[in-house]
Amino acid sequence: ILSVCIALLACLFPVVLTACNGNPSEGAPQTVSIVAPNGAPFAALADMWGEDIEGVSADYEVITETNVRTKMLSGEADFIVAPLNVGNAVHTAYKNGSSSHDYKLMNVTSWGVLYFVTNDSAYKTRQECANVSEFLEQFSQKELLTIGEAAIPGATAKYLFQQANVTVSLKGSEATPIQQAFVSAKADDTATTTAIFAQPAITGTAAQSKGKEVKVLASVSDIYKEITGDEFPMAGMFVRADFYEEYPQFVQKLNTRIQSSVEKFNSNINAVAEKIGAMEEPPIPAAILPKAYDKMNVKFKTAADSAAAVKKLLTNIGASAADDLFIP
Repeated sequence: ILSVCIALLACLFPVVLTACNGNPSEGAPQTVSIVAPNGAPFAALADMWGEDIEGVSADYEVITETNVRTKMLSGEADFIVAPLNVGNAVHTAYKNGSSSHDYKLMNVTSWGVLYFVTNDSAYKTRQECANVSEFLEQFSQKELLTIGEAAIPGATAKYLFQQANVTVSLKGSEATPIQQAFVSAKADDTATTTAIFAQPAITGTAAQSKGKEVKVLASVSDIYKEITGDEFPMAGMFVRADFYEEYPQFVQKLNTRIQSSVEKFNSNINAVAEKIGAMEEPPIPAAILPKAYDKMNVKFKTAADSAAAVKKLLTNIGASAADDLFIP
């Protein structure tokens, strides 16, 4: 009789029994994939990299930023750190019926790794200029290289110069050619390079340069805030929408782990650098992190707490974000 009763209970209350076993009905998938582009997005997650999450097996992958959009459109990643304009574009494409996979924003961890950088001694730093207009006007009719010409770096630089009524020539470039130009520049060479470039690559480049000094003129985040009064969100973690609908509890647990990883990055960068250095193929040189971390503007804010700043940025660079981009 007891065995019959147990069998009946199993039929009548399968949710209860599976929940006791920690199955997906309780909010726990069997495996998850976590993807981040190299640089600051990876560094923010470095403390948790390679770990299982709340007993769930996690597969981690570092990719280049140029592959983020493709990865999202394919739906391969359960979780992926993406530039905000890219994630927003994928979300919009899904709503328009031109993409099969939808992604929503969980948090923002990158608040500005971009800087005005040069080896031309003629340029002044922001501190040497009376105001932000004077700083930007010195680039009038000049050429600046920029990473991500059509993405947040280039689009933001264009917006800032437009606000100052300054005409510049922004030329898109991959990070490696910019780095090589700085590293190979000779002190007696008249050729110079000025660019919108990113940390931690700037710190690494300056350390390698044996010729002209690689000088940081200003933080794009600081210039953006001077002009708009707002913070400068750049990238955050997105979750595939169908995954979030099925496992909302797990998504919140991962959000909490990401927060603690970011806190470790800011409180004990040496420990994070040591963990990266112990990886078989470190995505970034661990040695430069202690010198660069305080210039990388890594901090954790939930999607809800970031929404106003994200919407403002996207509007400024010619896009728009709907309320349903952000998970509550």
